[in-house]
Amino acid sequence: MRPTDILIVSDFDHTLTGSDHTVPQANRDAIEAFMDAGGAFTVGTGRARGFFAPQLGQVPHNAPVVLSNGAAIYHYETDQTLYMAHFGQTELEQIPRLMEFVGPEMRMTVEAGFQDYMPEELWRWGDDPDGWMPKWWLENAHKIEHLNMPQPPKRMPLAQIPQPWVKLVFTGDQPGIDALGAFAESVGLCGIHSLPGMYEIQPAGVDKGSGARRLAEMLGRRVLVCIGDAPNDTSMLKEADYGFVPVSAEPEMLKLGFRPCAHMDDGAVADVIAQIMQMCE
Repeated sequence: MRPTDILIVSDFDHTLTGSDHTVPQANRDAIEAFMDAGGAFTVGTGRARGFFAPQLGQVPHNAPVVLSNGAAIYHYETDQTLYMAHFGQTELEQIPRLMEFVGPEMRMTVEAGFQDYMPEELWRWGDDPDGWMPKWWLENAHKIEHLNMPQPPKRMPLAQIPQPWVKLVFTGDQPGIDALGAFAESVGLCGIHSLPGMYEIQPAGVDKGSGARRLAEMLGRRVLVCIGDAPNDTSMLKEADYGFVPVSAEPEMLKLGFRPCAHMDDGAVADVIAQIMQMCE
C-alpha cells in the first residue's frame, strides 16, 4: 500500500475539529504532508453544500467533498456536482404523512438540490419573528452555534418544492423525533438519528459509506480510510478498508470494534495519518 492508493475521508464535526470547533494545527500539518506524499484527503459530512462552505477554508483537501451524508459529491473548486441522489416516487408518496408528526416543538426542512425549503403548511408553528425556527431550536441554539447556520430556508407549499429532493431534516424534542423516526422506518423510509433532537431521512441506499466508496472509485483509489465519531458515520466506517473512531467519540461508537485513534483535541486525524503511513511500503 502506498499513499497514492489511499483516499482518507474524515467526518468534520468533533472528528476533524476539536471541542473548540476548529481544526487543530496537528491535523492540518499531517493532512498537508499526506497530500504531498500523494495521498487524497477530503471530508464526509452530513452538512449540505452551503452549510459546509464556511468551513472549507480551514480544511486542507485535494478531493471533492462528500455532502449530505453521502447524498452528494461536490467539487467546490470547480463548482461541479459529481453525484446527487434523490428520493424515488414510492418514497415521495410517504413524505406527506410525516408532516402529521411535525408539531410546534419541531422543524422540518427539505433539501432540494442544494437549496433548503420549509413547507408552507408548517410555517404557522414558528416561534421567532421570521416564523421558521421552532421553540426547541431557539432554546438549543447555543449548543449548535458552531454550525454556522446558513440563511433560513425558502418558504413554499410542500407540493410545490422543486425536485430533486435529496434529504429531509427534522429537529425538535426527542420524544417527537423518536416517534417520527419509528413511523418513517415502519413505512420503509431510511433515516438516522444524526444528533440528539435531529433525524434525517435520505433516499434508500444512500449513506456516508456509499458516498465515500463512490468517491474512492471515481478517483481510482483502491484503499479507503474513514474516520468518524457519531452514528451517521457508522456506514462509512464499515465500508472503509480501515475505519477509525476517536477515543472522544460517543460511547456507543467506541463499542463497535473499529480502530481507535486520538482524542479530537489531540489531533485524531493526524494520529490516523501516522498509523496509515506506518502501514505504507
